[in-house]
Amino acid sequence: IVPGMGEELDGEMRDCTLEALHFLPENKGLRREEAYSLVAVAGDFHITQGVNGTQGVHCRIRKDLFAPTVEA
Repeated sequence: IVPGMGEELDGEMRDCTLEALHFLPENKGLRREEAYSLVAVAGDFHITQGVNGTQGVHCRIRKDLFAPTVEA
């Protein structure tokens, strides 16, 4: 789950997407193009709103879409 929080949903959606595009190459070893395709096809975006008026967007991607990692 990658969040984006702030006062405007348009900006938070952009920030959330950019965070996902940064997270996937850094943590899952995807190329940026692969990350972009995965977010476009499998990204599940949810809109939330806090009590204080802060709005948020969360991008979820199922873990089972990734190959299990082998630890030595």
